[in-house]
Amino acid sequence: MHIPTSPDSGARRCFAHRLASQCRPGIFPRCFASPRVLRRAASLAIGLAAFAFPAAARVSAAAESAPAHAPNADRSGGTRAVTASLGFVQAPRSRVVPAGSAVEFTVTATGAGPLTYRWQRLANDRPLWDAIQAATYLGDLYALNFVNAWVTLIDGDSYAGTGTATLTVKSPTSAQDGDHFRCLIHDGINPDAVSEPVALSVLPATAPATAVAPLIQTTWNNYQWPLNAYYPFDPAGGAPELGNRLGNACGPSSIARILRYWEFPRRGSGSVTLTAGNGAVWSADFGATLYDYDRMPWSLPSSTPEEIYGPTAVLSYHAATAMEDPYGTGMTVLWLGRMFTKYFGYSPRAYEAWRWQYSRDEWIALLKRELDQGRPLLVMARTAASPTPWQPGNYDGHWFVIDGYDASDRFHYAYGYGIAYPAYCDVDDIGNYNSYHRILIGLEPDRGGKSLALVAPADGAMLRAGDTCRIAWLAGGIDTVHLEFSADGGATWQTIAAAAPAAAGYHDWTVPASLSTDCRLRITDTANVNVYHRPPQPFSIYARKELQLASTAGWLLQPGATVSVDWTSAGIAQVRLDYSADGGSTWQTAADSLAASAGHTRWTVPAGTTTRAVLRLTETGPGGIAAHTGYFVVTDSDAPTVTRAASGDTVLLMHYDGDLANAGLTAAATAYGSLSYSAGALAPGRALRVDNATGGTCAVVDAHPAFALSGNWTVETWVKVNAVGGPTTAYPWMLFIGGVNQPLHFELNATARTFGAWIYAADGTNSSIWGVGSFELGQWYHLALVGDATHGKLRFLIHRADGSLLAQRESSVSLAALTLADSGANLQIGGVAGGSNVQFDGWFDELHFIRRALALDQTPPTPTAATAPVIAQAPSSLTVVDGQSVAFTVAVAGAGPFTYQWYRNGVALADATQSACVLPVATAAQAGTYTVTVTNAAGTVSAGPATLTVLDTFTSWRTRHFNSAELSDPAIAGLAADPDHDGLGNLLEYALGCAPCTPTPAATALPVVQQVSGEWVFTFHRPAAAPDLTYTVQQSENLQTWSDTGLTPERIATGEVETWRVRGAASAAAPRFFRLKVTRAP
Repeated sequence: MHIPTSPDSGARRCFAHRLASQCRPGIFPRCFASPRVLRRAASLAIGLAAFAFPAAARVSAAAESAPAHAPNADRSGGTRAVTASLGFVQAPRSRVVPAGSAVEFTVTATGAGPLTYRWQRLANDRPLWDAIQAATYLGDLYALNFVNAWVTLIDGDSYAGTGTATLTVKSPTSAQDGDHFRCLIHDGINPDAVSEPVALSVLPATAPATAVAPLIQTTWNNYQWPLNAYYPFDPAGGAPELGNRLGNACGPSSIARILRYWEFPRRGSGSVTLTAGNGAVWSADFGATLYDYDRMPWSLPSSTPEEIYGPTAVLSYHAATAMEDPYGTGMTVLWLGRMFTKYFGYSPRAYEAWRWQYSRDEWIALLKRELDQGRPLLVMARTAASPTPWQPGNYDGHWFVIDGYDASDRFHYAYGYGIAYPAYCDVDDIGNYNSYHRILIGLEPDRGGKSLALVAPADGAMLRAGDTCRIAWLAGGIDTVHLEFSADGGATWQTIAAAAPAAAGYHDWTVPASLSTDCRLRITDTANVNVYHRPPQPFSIYARKELQLASTAGWLLQPGATVSVDWTSAGIAQVRLDYSADGGSTWQTAADSLAASAGHTRWTVPAGTTTRAVLRLTETGPGGIAAHTGYFVVTDSDAPTVTRAASGDTVLLMHYDGDLANAGLTAAATAYGSLSYSAGALAPGRALRVDNATGGTCAVVDAHPAFALSGNWTVETWVKVNAVGGPTTAYPWMLFIGGVNQPLHFELNATARTFGAWIYAADGTNSSIWGVGSFELGQWYHLALVGDATHGKLRFLIHRADGSLLAQRESSVSLAALTLADSGANLQIGGVAGGSNVQFDGWFDELHFIRRALALDQTPPTPTAATAPVIAQAPSSLTVVDGQSVAFTVAVAGAGPFTYQWYRNGVALADATQSACVLPVATAAQAGTYTVTVTNAAGTVSAGPATLTVLDTFTSWRTRHFNSAELSDPAIAGLAADPDHDGLGNLLEYALGCAPCTPTPAATALPVVQQVSGEWVFTFHRPAAAPDLTYTVQQSENLQTWSDTGLTPERIATGEVETWRVRGAASAAAPRFFRLKVTRAP
């Protein structure tokens, strides 16, 4: 592109953008812009700049070509003819290479005379925005003033070919990432031609990831209320669905998504006030605003109240105002990069990449590098119908975000127009916007070289109220930090420490009694609120650990049945589920590494029958507590109260445990209307609630040939009636297969309060059984229609909730009459979707179609009676260092649930009422003998004793001997301090078993050397338990060289303070010196 300049403009040139585009939603998102206008203001040359670098002439490197070069003006006043123009046949292109790999930039050019070449570099080792002297808003124009920041290169260690058509960067490093290059050619006749600037991008040494899941979690859309709730009112009236305000176009919406992703900055910089051409006033004080990201939900429905949407609407409005673009989204990517830096503190090293300057492979590699490093990409693109870039005329364009890629190198495009538009696409085939892609590379927060990260407690940690928690961090370039705590997910914050020394790296915090599963910590540089860290995952605070399995009372399960196991917990992260068929003597793992917060899991009953089945749930990790169920039954019985397992004969089996899943041959059901789930007829599991007070609620299973049952078969279900006889429930059809002649039909007689059923056979015969039993509202009944071809019978049986038979009726039928017609219609459960007077209002559970005639008159077995608990594993004695965590555990067999009580030295311990007794920080005062009692409904048993021995350490020794004020004074409590002035520092006082504040006579404290029977004997005293110390006796003949060779240590007296001696052969040949070396482990 040729940039027109005035003759007297010199080295300084001024460019302007007409920012007049507006993004509006359509069938597919389209952004429209008004014609760009060329203007001149005084002696200031106004042109169209697609890149923020001055250039005499610009030629695109690939698909899009620039306008023809204008004739050269003769400064004498005429026009000078040029026999051959100077220009580029092949301009350089941007390159993406691994670090250390040489890379070439090449041009091909023609001119009127011999050509000379000169390569220049614009380094990215300083802010690109340094080149911008001013940015002036001129109504609907921006004037960007530049200085010449290009440096001419010479051959050397870094570059070769700087005066040729091919420039070689010999061994690029990450420090050169984002450097730009251009080539100037000279023929001695025409004015120099300057190539379009191209970028060098340097890849890290590590290989890219296989895929990156979408980074941005927000579902904020363009033109969506209430994201525009604080935008100016639309002078043209606006749309009611947008509150009659201007809409949040694609540009500011994309910016807001990126700011929310980074949660940066917490406070902006500077302010903007401007009036748009339509009279709307935009004003934002970024430096006076704290952006509350913790109160910005991922999704904002239009009905969201202001107390919820307020923080997000502020961010959205500030994103729009920061663009300084009153018309919409018509600015360049480079200008947006400057905006991110100027108002929001993002890295000034970000640079613009143009798709047409890169090969496909290098473009993909560049995008993947950015996403691998967690940087979403802000993209500007146009449709193929758009004119050549930066030419006058309307164009269709759009701002959006790329935030992930898959294993096939397809990228995730978040267009901002609802769930239909985010999609994985090829980089060159993304729908409407395939042209002129421009992306901001390296867009990330600038923290000024500072770093700050919380490292403890870990994400998802479980903290007990009242315990001491060590908050740990890593900091760089920071003096003091501000620590805060939130118990409500970040909605409100409390200060823990206003100015803790950053170099300390930790702060010990007493966990408050703010019981919550959504706790957060935040650490902030006290000098810069934008340098902070808040881990993304919450932690929990609990009063005491709890784990309780839901009761299994009444469970009668067939082997292979899949059921829901439920529990409640507090203070526990992960659990393991075990199953025992022999009352807890042996166990098999049913499920491992379950999230305790889930509260349930699906479990399939193993093969085999038993009346002593037990489940156990155990906290994962050392000292984990456990919970047990009582005995339940696993049986092959087909009694109505037994939960069914799917088999090869199963056509349909729906447990309704929170869903409409089907374990049979046919598909899951589809819900219509008001369906929900509540307590089921059988334990375990839930039931399907079909609310037809107003009609139209049902579940529908698609038609299937297997519904045409024949020979021996059973259709059974549990039902509970809520209401009958109303406008929608006058003739309740509980379940039926549709068709002109329904092959299967269960219904209620609303007047007589009886049950009925019929079948329609393939041979055209109809068999019905009416008026069976009677029902009461709110009671469970088991209904079974049994086709018994073996005996030529059709039976209809009604059982009560306890499994006892309420009523039955049968009729003799032919084999043909038991073959149901295949109507090709759906199975309707509870009525029809459109509503009618035949709806059923009530509950269903355990709907089952099977190709067997079930023997429903069986009596299932009962669980084995519970006996007193049996101790399977008693607690073991433990020896630990002072300050370590301790956990005594007991394993029990038998029928739960169990209750526990732990004792120390015969005294019951408060809150020690689980299967594990945990001491988070053991002290000498907690040493002693521990026992436990375990109780169930049948009795109590005791286990133990187990002895706890707590070994001393220097840290605990100091705590015992010095108060808090003394501990903080190294002159009193330091390693080398001697507060009693007896010549022994504190470490030696501890090592020799002495007291630091009471002078110790040398005769009793210091080691002694004697010669006994031709041996040197070195004797010293030491505590029996000092696990953090190492003692070494050494000898020397010159006080320079020391060694322990030939010295044999032995203990000669035991007790709290032991006596040791070291013997070595005596010799008169040279003097001998001895010393005791004490080393403390860190």
